[in-house]
Amino acid sequence: MADIYPELESLWPDLAPVQVESWLVTHRELRTNPGIRLVFDLLAEGIG
Repeated sequence: MADIYPELESLWPDLAPVQVESWLVTHRELRTNPGIRLVFDLLAEGIG
């Protein structure tokens, strides 16, 4: 995120990022909602 906001500074620049398993879940009826799909796609791209 800091790449697009040059005014941000890392508090711990030498600290390695924490890797954790994450799941994106939603109710099956919301999965095809265009707004939900857009958010899920953006989240998956950003954290993937």
